Amino acid sequence: MPEGGIVADESVSFGRGFYKETHAAPPHDWLHITGGAIGCGMPLATGAAIGAGGQRRVINLQADGSAMYTLQALWTQARERLPVTTIILSNRKYQILIGEYQNVGANPGPTAMSMLDLSNPDIDWLRRPAAWVWRRPAPPRWSNAPTCWRSPAPSRRRS
Repeated sequence: MPEGGIVADESVSFGRGFYKETHAAPPHDWLHITGGAIGCGMPLATGAAIGAGGQRRVINLQADGSAMYTLQALWTQARERLPVTTIILSNRKYQILIGEYQNVGANPGPTAMSMLDLSNPDIDWLRRPAAWVWRRPAPPRWSNAPTCWRSPAPSRRRS
């Protein structure tokens, strides 16, 4: 993580362990979701990059289900050439909502569970940004690694 980086974290059900692993990282800021809603992670990352004047790298830890709520934030990041790296944590389901069923003791049936399944059809997170002509890093070499997107550098030529 770069010094002065900003982490925009909407990885509640999958990424709870990330926070403590940054204790030895260079100084950075960590922005959490407010709770009670999903879909704010990518707009949070966009706002953080704009608020920092495009001078600080923003790392967006983003769950796949909540990413589908505000996908248009990625277009804004590309258009404004914001220094945002989005890491999609893809478990192919709305795990946070499944956890809420468990919290209230509900036993959802097959129809309810199918509505929380994101694998039919599967979301191809590597192809999605191709429509916006983004630079993409090569996928990580380790197995089960998150999918990464990186928007272009902060400088931008306007015509």
